[in-house]
Amino acid sequence: MGILMVTYRHRPRALCTRRRVFLLDTPDCGTPDLPFVLAMCVYAGAILNRRLPGPYLEADARAFARSSLIPSEITERGPNAWDLGELSRWLGVPERELLAQRRRGCESRARRAP
Repeated sequence: MGILMVTYRHRPRALCTRRRVFLLDTPDCGTPDLPFVLAMCVYAGAILNRRLPGPYLEADARAFARSSLIPSEITERGPNAWDLGELSRWLGVPERELLAQRRRGCESRARRAP
């Protein structure tokens, strides 16, 4: 395994090797989800360097990026505690990923409830 293509929402975003990331969009093109894509690239690098078991799956990379970029305090608050658009821009995480993390947080809280 020498090169992994990182896709997000069915669109190629980067090529990752064991030591480098090659973005397919220029960093200044105004893509607000760039921090999220870069976190996915960190996951790809961990797979390529055998720090995490493979294979690389986009769903796993997205879960890694969400857990890396979204503080747990955000998911612990109620559903209307944050303006999703503003929070998305501030964290560099797409809104749909914030919603997915929020759902995951609600499910884990429901499992802990007596």
